This record gives sequence, C-alpha cells and structure tokens, in this order.
Amino acid sequence: MSNFTTLADTAVQLMDLETQGEAIYRYIGDTIREMSGAYLVIVSTIEPGYISKSRYIAGLGKRLEEVTKILGFDPHTSRTQLPKDTYEFLSSGEFIPFNSVYELSLKTIPKAICDALELLMRIGEIYQVAIKRKGKVSGGAVLIFKKGHSFLNRELTASFIQQAAIALQNKHAEDKLLKSEQHYRDLFENAMFGMYQSNLAGEISLANKAFFSMFGYDTANRVEGLKTADLHYDPASRKDWSEKLEQTGAIDQFEWAGRTQTGEKIYLLESAKKVPATEERDAYYEGVITDITQQKQLLHQMEEIAEVQSHKIRGPVASILGLIELMMQEKDTTLKHQYLEQLKLSADQLDSVIHEVVNLTQEMRKK
Repeated sequence: MSNFTTLADTAVQLMDLETQGEAIYRYIGDTIREMSGAYLVIVSTIEPGYISKSRYIAGLGKRLEEVTKILGFDPHTSRTQLPKDTYEFLSSGEFIPFNSVYELSLKTIPKAICDALELLMRIGEIYQVAIKRKGKVSGGAVLIFKKGHSFLNRELTASFIQQAAIALQNKHAEDKLLKSEQHYRDLFENAMFGMYQSNLAGEISLANKAFFSMFGYDTANRVEGLKTADLHYDPASRKDWSEKLEQTGAIDQFEWAGRTQTGEKIYLLESAKKVPATEERDAYYEGVITDITQQKQLLHQMEEIAEVQSHKIRGPVASILGLIELMMQEKDTTLKHQYLEQLKLSADQLDSVIHEVVNLTQEMRKK
C-alpha cells in the first residue's frame, strides 16, 4: 500500500473519530506505533497553563501493572506541568530526541525509578513530537523504541501526525462547543424562574424544570401536547395576553392567573416575545415566567391587616381629639385632670395598636 493510500485511509478514520470521545487518542497512538515501529507511543494533550495530560499509551499492554508499581501511579492518567521555555522547545514540530526516561520526565521522576523502567523494558531511542497545526499545539506524542530498533517511516509518521493535529483541533473545538452548550443547558434547566418556547398555536415545545414545577407537573414526565391556553385560569386572560403579544411583538411584566395541574389558582408575572419566522423555522413565542402567588397572598394579608387596624386606630384617635377639644374649653381643674387620664388611656390604646401593626409587619417580612 502506498503512503498516499495509507494517509487517505487514516484521514477518513480520523474524521470519523473526531466526535467519538477518547477513541481518537487510541487510534492516533496505535497508528503512530504501527507506522514508526516504536515499542511504546504516549499520546497527550496540552491543557491551559502548559499542562501535558496523558491520554493513551499504545503498546504497554500487560506491563501496565508492573510500570504502575514502579512509578507509584497509573501512567495513563499522568499530568506534567511544562515550563514555558520547555513547552516552546518541545513545540517545534520536529522529532526531538531524548537520552533517557529521566530526561524525558523533565527530571520530575527520580532517576532510580527511570533507570528501573529502562532496564525493565530495554528502552533505546526516545523521541517527542508536538501535534500542532498553524502554530497551535493540540498535544504531543512520545515514541519509545527498544534497544536495537530504529525509527521506521519517519516521513509517513510525520505526515500522519499533521493529519492528527487537524483532527485534534476539530475535536477540541467540538468539545468546547459541547461544553458551552451543556453550560447553557444547565443554566436553562436550573433557572429559578420558568422558561419556555411554544409555537403560535400555543403548543409548548421546550420548557425547563421550574416551568413545569410551577404548574404542578412532574418534571420527569413532561407533558406532551401541553398548551399555554391550558395554563390560564381565565380564558379572557389568555386572549388579552395573545392580543398584546401580536400587536406589540413583546410583553413585559404581564400579570395573569394560572391554573396548576390540580386546578389550583396561582399568580404569575411574564415577559415574552414573538420570534419571527426564518427560512429554517416557523415563528414562535418564548417567555420567562415568575410565580408571584406568595407575594400576592402576602399583599392581600397586609391589606386585610391595614383595614382591621385602621378601625382600631380610629377609636383612640377620635377620643384623643375629642378630649383635647374639651380640655381647651374646660376651666375646672378637676375635670381637666379627668380628661388627661382619659387622654392617656386613649394614647396607650393607640400605642398598643401601633406595636401590633409593627409586629405583624415583621412577621410578614419573615414569610
């Protein structure tokens, strides 16, 4: 098989593996090992902060347990902090030779342990090469040969590593996109307020946990075919909502009464908009809903308290005003003294009512 045919085949394989997790690292390691004739190939990626993270070791096989015992850690999960100058040196794109495992480890592993590994596996030539494209390093590969064995197909191996660099960059971009999508998905699902999308007929196509919980639906079995009209307690409210949204394209802080799955009435505040149609999709509604039922209940309770307490206040106030008027007209000292006693009694009653209002207000705030 010609080098051209080989590289054509590997390019197809790499494209297929770009979105298949760790499998791409195994393929890169096994292919480099087969092409170069190396005994071991260590494939790593470069993480932020010049950290080299081992992803796969091709050829270690049954010796993994022995090597792990000598090192004191699993080499498949090793992480190495690279000094910036070392990173730049190793990122040249050339096959850089190393004289020993100790030198390869940047002297982070005791020399006695490195010597033991070399003796165990009869290690000869060692090379490291960056997996890079357009100056951007995606990872690296270490090629370890047994004593008496030489590097085979160096040019073919180098060409494949260039292919691998493209594939790893694509994979990293895909991973970053997936991570970003998951981040926003988590924000959506874990938001404290309800979020939804529906078609213009009101059929809900997407909603988060808070939305379903708000209406008493089990978030583990989200209801298919649920319509926003089913959630309005008063059909007239739904009509008003729809008309305003169609007229202005958006509504802000629209208050309406909702109906839970069990028929309970709740109060909601919604901001929503109509998203215009494009060539790829139809127009749809999306909105954010906040449950204000508790606030409405507290407000109602406070209104009731204010009404009751206002009646309690009117009596002492009227008494105080009347007594003041009498005192202004009365000349008899004895009667004035009696008026003062009654005035104090009314003032005490008023003070008691004020304290009661303050205490009730504090209790309401705690709720």
